[in-house]
Amino acid sequence: MDILTHALSGVLLANSIPEATLEQKIAIVIGTVLPDIPFARAYFLIAKMAKKSLFSLNLNDFTSHGKFVKPKLKTYLFFHSFLILPSLFILGFLFNDFFVFLAFGWILHLVYDLFFHKYEEEELRPKPFYPSKISFNFGLTNGWRFKKSHFIIMWLIHLLLILLITL
Repeated sequence: MDILTHALSGVLLANSIPEATLEQKIAIVIGTVLPDIPFARAYFLIAKMAKKSLFSLNLNDFTSHGKFVKPKLKTYLFFHSFLILPSLFILGFLFNDFFVFLAFGWILHLVYDLFFHKYEEEELRPKPFYPSKISFNFGLTNGWRFKKSHFIIMWLIHLLLILLITL
């Protein structure tokens, strides 16, 4: 999924917890975008090498130019693993509940990815228990096949749901 959809999903979750403080809600939103931040540069690198915009990328671009970002794939998989979550919960219980709410956002990010990422290539599939090689491929679609209009519709649906929850 794209970073805006993840952020909007965080706002949606944060607004569905009325007793959460503003800091806790911000932690949820940060948690929904944080897993993609370390790998974001790779998307721009692939787009530059393919001489396309981010929205024009397709699976072939990732496989054709993947060798240039392959060293970053382990970083992506690490941050997209449920195995990072226990450390966030431990930090939250020992120091500050900010980390617990960060973990809630992180979980939402991973769940969105599980249901929206579907790839033919095994190495691109979600591996929520990385470094284990177990992968899942029951997602609805490869998000890179979405058109701009699909993203806009998805963003509008999130905004509508956020509005309904906050009323």
